[in-house]
Amino acid sequence: MSGRVVKPLVAALISLNASLFGLQYYYTRPLSPRVEDPLSQNTSSWSKISQSDPLRGLRDRRLTDPKTTINDLIIQNDEHGARGPIYKLSDSPGKGMGLFATEAIPIGGKILEEYNVIACGNEGEKGGWKFGPRDLQSFVGQVMSLSPQLQRDMFKLQGKQVLSPPLMSYYGKILREEVYCADGSRLSWRESLRLQDALRIFYTNAATLYEPDSTWCLQRPVEQEVGDGLFLTFSRINHSCEPNAAWDTGRKAGVMEVRARRQIQAGEEITISYIGQLDRPVAERRSRLRRWGFDCQCK
Repeated sequence: MSGRVVKPLVAALISLNASLFGLQYYYTRPLSPRVEDPLSQNTSSWSKISQSDPLRGLRDRRLTDPKTTINDLIIQNDEHGARGPIYKLSDSPGKGMGLFATEAIPIGGKILEEYNVIACGNEGEKGGWKFGPRDLQSFVGQVMSLSPQLQRDMFKLQGKQVLSPPLMSYYGKILREEVYCADGSRLSWRESLRLQDALRIFYTNAATLYEPDSTWCLQRPVEQEVGDGLFLTFSRINHSCEPNAAWDTGRKAGVMEVRARRQIQAGEEITISYIGQLDRPVAERRSRLRRWGFDCQCK
């Protein structure tokens, strides 16, 4: 899923010269021998991220702790005391996994508050493409630095965002030729493919990050956007053209907050809208939603 409409990729990205990404990235060996394993078991040292990175303050150092799990990213719901989450992850017919309410949630009630695991700026979008050189550098470093368990949780997410073969080939070329390990060696073919999987997952699931202003807002202006963030639990929330929940990342820096748009009954699936303008014709909405790899059945 994705909590936002990912801005269309333009042909300019494909034609960019690899020299734009002339920065060299470093992370620590050893890498796992199997694709399903985490990319790095040693996360004590990772890529050189620019000190001028605008989103550096949105990232939590705990993410590199091998003991950190997905539950450590959830902020205790102050509206529900110490009862724990008011949702559970379960099968959603025709949709894979989804979040379901475990108790009645009133309109405006807080459902989820969560830290991001990856936050990238919008440097590239300002130039007409998704990732600028510093964004890609930051993305690689953050993926490599995640704890093994967080990497596993991330790779369980759907990565169905359709990216053109030339674009993925271009990303693969950059990853193979411009990314170096701490011992001076380059990424293997398998490691490069694994990072391309991570890119697809990010494209599919990333939500817009906004400049925080301490208020909760249903819809924020484009001028307030500062980048995109990946939230592991939030990414499990499925789409509906009649959503019962809404989200915002502008109340606290780097934090996703989901609230009920209407009364939600115990056992009901929690849903959000992946797109704006839900009053558009069904055919148009379905066409826009296919980028997430499913055919919307909403009326």
